[in-house]
Amino acid sequence: SSFFTVLLAFSFWRFFHIFAKVRCTLVFEMLKILTEKRSATIFVQELERAIQERFHVIPLQQQEVQRVINAWFNSQSFIT
Repeated sequence: SSFFTVLLAFSFWRFFHIFAKVRCTLVFEMLKILTEKRSATIFVQELERAIQERFHVIPLQQQEVQRVINAWFNSQSFIT
């Protein structure tokens, strides 16, 4: 499923160092694609829960992921 794709991408993100700008762009594009046919609000809530429950990451990494997701989510009111 597409939700699994996001979780898989997050796993790769943890292990490979991608430049921050490229990583953010990748996450923004994935979120855009994955929310085209579903509620962005519900999807982001589910994604946040999955990140907190399924991944035991260093807190700074989790905060960085959360900042990128929040930036994307907050930008949607300007884009749509």
